[in-house]
Order: sequence, then structure tokens, then C-alpha cells
Amino acid sequence: MIKNSRELIGNGVNSIQRKVRRDFCKILERTLKAIDPYNLVGQNLEVKGSILKVNKTLTLNLSQYRHIYIAGAGKAAYKMALAVEDLLRPRITGGCINVPALPVHSRLKKVVACKASHPIPDISGVQGTKQIVRLIENLTEQDLVITVISGGGSALMPLPAQGITLQEKIKITSLLLKTPATIDEINIVRKHLSQIKGGQFACLAYPATLVTLYISDIIDDPFDLQASGPTAPDPSTFQDAIYILKKYEIWNKTPLNIRRRLTRGASGFIP
Repeated sequence: MIKNSRELIGNGVNSIQRKVRRDFCKILERTLKAIDPYNLVGQNLEVKGSILKVNKTLTLNLSQYRHIYIAGAGKAAYKMALAVEDLLRPRITGGCINVPALPVHSRLKKVVACKASHPIPDISGVQGTKQIVRLIENLTEQDLVITVISGGGSALMPLPAQGITLQEKIKITSLLLKTPATIDEINIVRKHLSQIKGGQFACLAYPATLVTLYISDIIDDPFDLQASGPTAPDPSTFQDAIYILKKYEIWNKTPLNIRRRLTRGASGFIP
């Protein structure tokens, strides 16, 4: 995994230093292997015949499903999707993911990977997200969706709420990134400006069975805040989003359409 490990070890001036360098390279390689998204997914999915076990707690009979799809977004989404596809390849119908960079030679066979921008969303991300929505919005109880979500998923899977343009969402994201706002606070605002975040992805996939695999670099990060929680219930409110924008003194700089949506939501006119 470390391509120049021999060189790094050989640069030690004596046998003691070379041993320390050798040990360090082994530790680093094992750490990288342990946190590799492909390996993490493989450790949490197990297939025996038609039975899929997720995290050793959820058991699904794959023979009950007519179609199985993979969807999602994030910096680790490519390797996550590849791990799911390799495990279930004969059964996978199709899929779509948004990622920040495409591999030179993709190993995905059934899943389409769309390039999107991070940390500022772009039109390619919107187009990829619309493709994901088309994939999941008309499913039935006979369908299974396995969603892969990782860090960066919030920016990589953008779909502005009706009445809000991508440019307006880009502006509010840029404003927030210039403040001391935490990623949790930024995601609370983004959830209330989206058609897909804050559990709305799960609503679109209903009544299909939905399984979500999350990878986060934040220990004990709540599911609703990881990538703005597209498949998790949202405990935050429109009023919370307004409070955050006012807290960091950017409410008056916020695009009018966004202020209107948040105000209408806080007044109960938007679910």
C-alpha cells in the first residue's frame, strides 16, 4: 500500500532507525487497511445463499426482492458501492452514486458513478442526484435499496428545494463556510433547503426496503448529521436553521428565496 516503503526504511541511518521505520510502515499500512471503505463494508455485510446479514443484526431474504439497487454519495462512496456490488453482483439491478473523483478504470459493472463537486455543490452534482431520484422514486415493496453514505455526501448529493436555485444554495454554503459554524450547524441549514436531505431520501424510496451504510470520520456522529442525514429522521427544525444564520450574522446576507422558505417552514406552511 505504501509504494516507497523500502526507500523510507532504507533512509534510516542505522539498524535501530531502520527497525523503527519498518515498524511504523507496518502500523500505517495496517491502519489504512482497517479503515479502507471497501474493507469496512465487507466486514459488515455477509451473504449465505439468499440471506444477507447487515452488521450481524439485520437479516434480509434477498429472494423476496425483485430488484436490488445501490445509491448514495460521498468521498468513500465508490469503494463502498464496489464492495456491495462485488458481494451481490449477480443480484444487483443497477445503481447510481455521486463521488468527487472518478477512477481511471472503474470496476463498477452495474452502478453508474457521477462526478460532483465538494465542498461547494455544482450542477453536475444536481444532475447526478436527479438520476438517483429517478432510480428510487417509483419503487415497490418488492425492491431493495442499499444506500452508501460517507463524508462529503451533503455537498456531493445536492437537490435544492423547490423555489431555491443552485446558485442560492452555493451562496449560503459559501457564507456558512466563512463563519465559525460547525459542520453540524451547516448541515442543519442545508437539510432545510433540500429535497433529499433530512430523511427525504428515505421518503422517496418508500415503500421499498431501505438499508443504509454510513461511514463517518467523526466518532459517535449522529446519523441525522452525517451527510445531512438523507435516510435518517431529522430532529432539527426550520427555526433551528434560522437561528444558526442569525447567530453568525448572515441572515441579512442570505438570499431572499432561502429566507422565505425558512420563514414559511418555521410558520408551519412547509412539512
